[in-house]
Amino acid sequence: MLRSAGARRLFVVVMAAGVALIAWAATDYLADGLLHPFIREKRAVGRTTWWLAALSIHVTTALVAFPTCLLLLSRRFLRASPRAHRLVGRANGVVVLFLLVPSGFVLSTTARGGFWGGAGFVVSGVITAVAMVRAIAAARRRDIAGHRRAVAHVIAQMSVAVISRALLVLAAVVTPDVDPDVVYVAALWVPVVACAFVAWLLFSAQLVGDVVVVVVPSASLASPALPAPGDHHAASRLPRVARLRPVG
Repeated sequence: MLRSAGARRLFVVVMAAGVALIAWAATDYLADGLLHPFIREKRAVGRTTWWLAALSIHVTTALVAFPTCLLLLSRRFLRASPRAHRLVGRANGVVVLFLLVPSGFVLSTTARGGFWGGAGFVVSGVITAVAMVRAIAAARRRDIAGHRRAVAHVIAQMSVAVISRALLVLAAVVTPDVDPDVVYVAALWVPVVACAFVAWLLFSAQLVGDVVVVVVPSASLASPALPAPGDHHAASRLPRVARLRPVG
């Protein structure tokens, strides 16, 4: 994931602050009930049982799953209790796959911005679900690098909620005259695509220079003997059994 401890801490602090603000804003649902502006704008659909259930599940699980992902980023937590890390990760995977993502798909059918607004939520949900499945599969086969790469995409897409809201606030100040639906769709798609790209880029960049060299006795490869220590051209004559792998 983020190799710099400082960058990792900054990301966690910023995202945790964003989640806290979203949680604070979500308390308005309890105070306003069916009169909440977000529910009222959905008109008749916003009063149906299935839609209200999906909204409740999505908001609640998002406020649980994302902070849990941030906790699982902690290497201190992993070192202190690997077993707790595994159990919490599995539980969070269940919440994401069976509650958070499905409820998001339901809400996408009434998303602001029409087709493109709904499509943005669906794309983000699909990336999250696929990445979570890959993260679980990689963890089960002890593929730590693959696990971290998949988790990076899960967290990247969850961070879209925070980044998108920040962009909406900024747009309200900078471009107040632009069509709100256009702004909403842009504020959704930009972080969805950008976060997916950044998560991919972080691990692609780590392929450069992360080399694992396995030295096998030269006789077994029918190759010349290994060069003596101090030979500056040693690397060029090593048996070609090195491979690149991402290191988180």
